[in-house]
Amino acid sequence: NPVLLDGTHSFMPAAVSDLPQDYWTLGGTWQVSGENITSQSANAELNFRVGAKDVYVVAGSADGQSHRVSVGLPSVNATEYGSDAPDGVLTVNGSKLYHIVSLKQPGSTLVTLIVPKGVTLYTFTFGS
Repeated sequence: NPVLLDGTHSFMPAAVSDLPQDYWTLGGTWQVSGENITSQSANAELNFRVGAKDVYVVAGSADGQSHRVSVGLPSVNATEYGSDAPDGVLTVNGSKLYHIVSLKQPGSTLVTLIVPKGVTLYTFTFGS
């Protein structure tokens, strides 16, 4: 997991194939604060490996506009998106909790978010 210091930072995308359970990586430019991270590049990346069945994110729009966030899953889980990310696309149109992944079975799964500039991520929660 990268060390996050307040301010704007650029992160090199890391190899995710061997990302350990419950770890995450960032790619692209992010504005970091103690409460959230906001994408500062067109296709910033957040990759994380979870063991939970359901994944939720609290996200919002820093500029008040709607933004489309791509939610990527391994091909074996290709259709197992949450109710707020049909077909792997989350539309962030307000600061709220979004259901982005709903796996049939819990297990070690890599989730990739491609986040456009202006989207703020606050926290992730998980359910079994």
